[in-house]
Amino acid sequence: MENIQRIEDTTEPENDETTDILPANLTKLIAKFDLIRDKISEQKNSLDDINKEIRTFEKLINKFVKSYLKKETKQKKPRKKSGFALPVTISDELCDFMGCEKGSKRARTQVTQFLMSYISENNLKNPENKKILIPDERLQKLLGEESKNVELTHFTIQKFMNKHFLPNA
Repeated sequence: MENIQRIEDTTEPENDETTDILPANLTKLIAKFDLIRDKISEQKNSLDDINKEIRTFEKLINKFVKSYLKKETKQKKPRKKSGFALPVTISDELCDFMGCEKGSKRARTQVTQFLMSYISENNLKNPENKKILIPDERLQKLLGEESKNVELTHFTIQKFMNKHFLPNA
C-alpha cells in the first residue's frame, strides 16, 4: 500500500521541487502541450465516430446496390408460355361450341374464360347456390353423358373438359 502511494505521489507533481525548478515559460508550454494533446484526443474520438457512421452508411449503400443489381439481372425476356397458358389443339366439338375453326389451338385459360362467360350470359348458375352450375343442352352435350349425374361447379367442369384438349403430335 505504501508503495502504491509513493508511486502516485511521484507521478503527480503539484507544487514540489521540479515545478519550482522549471521556468514559468516552460510550465506554460507543457500546459499548452497537454491542451493540444487533449484536443487531438477529442478530434480523434470525433473522427472515429464519423468513421463508424461512414462504415454504417457504406453498408447500407452496398445493400441497396446489391438489391438494385438483383432486380436488373432478373429475366428481361418474356417467359415462354407453359402449362395452362400453352395453346393446344382443341377438339372439333369444342371448336363448334366456341365458334372457331376446326383444328385450331387455344390455351386452357382461354377456353375456361369462354365457358365462364357463356355460363354467365345464359344464367346457368343455381340461383340458391351460385357455385353450382346448371348446364343447358348445348353445354351438357359438350361435357358429355358422365357429367349428368355429377353436381357441376367451376372446378369440376374442368374434369369433363379434359377430353377436348388433344395432345400435340
